[in-house]
Amino acid sequence: MRPLIWFSRLLEGESGQLFVKKMPACKIVDLAKSMAKAITGREDYPIKNVGIRPGEKIHEVLVSEEEMRRAIETETHYVICPHEDLAQPKLMRNIIEYTSNNTEMLDEEGIISLLSAEGWV
Repeated sequence: MRPLIWFSRLLEGESGQLFVKKMPACKIVDLAKSMAKAITGREDYPIKNVGIRPGEKIHEVLVSEEEMRRAIETETHYVICPHEDLAQPKLMRNIIEYTSNNTEMLDEEGIISLLSAEGWV
């Protein structure tokens, strides 16, 4: 059922609009631990932390501050309008980026639950 809902939203969209889904984030180390636990059943599965590499991002910017100036917020998405649509009254005026740092962070239990629901584990 979910793919049909997503498809109908795409049909309602206008040319040039960009849809960014609102979703929770997690730390890579928590994802690795959760997947290891869910797949093997072991709490102590060995995970090697290699650290942050040069140029690696700590947080992902999903909707930039500039894009937020021309975004419409729905319950499940941010709809970023093309530059020509700046006169729309529904556009967001509170200019805050949408990043992996300022959205809901999943804990290990939440990660396993989401992975299970999507058929990954």
